[in-house]
Amino acid sequence: MPREVQGVSLKRNRTFTPWVGVFGEQLAASYHDDISIQFPYGVNTDYDVVAVVTGDGAVAGTGGNLCSVSSTTGTAYVESKDFVRNRPGHTARFLMTASFNGTGEGVIGAFNDDSGIWLKYSGGTITAGYRNGGVDTIATKFNGDLGVDGINWDNINIFEVTYGYLGVAPPMIRVLPRDQFQWHVLHTFLTAGVLNTTHIGTPIIPIRMETSGDMEILSASWSGGVLGDGSQIGARPFSWSGELTLSGTDIGTVVTFENMSTFNSKNNAVKVKLLRYEFFVDKPSNGDGTVQFDIIGNPSLTGTPSWTEEETGNSVMRYDTVQQYDSGGKPILTEWVGYSGSHNSGAAGGHVFDAAQIGAVGRPGEQFAILAQNVNGSTAVTVRVTFNWEELF
Repeated sequence: MPREVQGVSLKRNRTFTPWVGVFGEQLAASYHDDISIQFPYGVNTDYDVVAVVTGDGAVAGTGGNLCSVSSTTGTAYVESKDFVRNRPGHTARFLMTASFNGTGEGVIGAFNDDSGIWLKYSGGTITAGYRNGGVDTIATKFNGDLGVDGINWDNINIFEVTYGYLGVAPPMIRVLPRDQFQWHVLHTFLTAGVLNTTHIGTPIIPIRMETSGDMEILSASWSGGVLGDGSQIGARPFSWSGELTLSGTDIGTVVTFENMSTFNSKNNAVKVKLLRYEFFVDKPSNGDGTVQFDIIGNPSLTGTPSWTEEETGNSVMRYDTVQQYDSGGKPILTEWVGYSGSHNSGAAGGHVFDAAQIGAVGRPGEQFAILAQNVNGSTAVTVRVTFNWEELF
């Protein structure tokens, strides 16, 4: 059941001052983006967001470069595919624009079904809350320096959600209202020194907007990231190596990797990034040819998988060498390796400096198949592969 908390008055100097994070970081420092989405070309569910609707709910782009999340009697939500990965001792910051029109409920913020911080408009009543394990703690009275009556909710406003995790660092919701170019605090959740548990669950969360009943939310763009060093400190490194003997010119599936949807009995929010790969073809006893290696994202596969976890309890990845590639999927990377029975073996590989730029990032639930095929020649050759990746805990 939701819990209700009431705020304590917090006054703030109304002059425009430099933005300072929960732990004293200044905005003049680096800002590491994890989420950056805008909608001038519509709402893209392949790359940017996940959209889920029931009944007459709808998620669509508008002619005004906006994302519309709407419903009359049903529900709808749109959520960024990427998450902000909070770094301990750093401030996570989420920016979003939104308007609310209708008599139903509209919710915006940095949250998912399990964790996060949110702001709700319901028939003119405004509440806010934080979520842990799907349970909401709700504030019905705000403690900021701007009352909710000072906001025109029908028009598009700029909202900000910040939190510095460390378990209990206070989350804050702010707004940049009409004709006042300065941030105003709507509410700060007083959690440090108050709670005996964490305020939210997993501190790796997306931006989300949802409606139920008669409501439409319009939004122009979203941004989410962390102030300060965006390094990979805290990430976990892993590797895998395997081999396969090709038969004629058939496509061989060397291995399929999957970022598991759940990890240690919780919904998984950890992304995986490819760091390095190596493809190798053994020197055959005779014959010349070329092997094509492919990394394919989320293909259709045949066969019953036999999954092995990379490192149980430590890694979010598992792999299977039974399923075979059938069709489809998104090509991520292709390499060709030549071989010659009379001369030598062949190899190709490299370090991936920015996995996101080539699409070599695996979100929870996503799969990658590693394929090999004789494309010039049909000699039965043994191919070997090795991969290094990091998991962004």
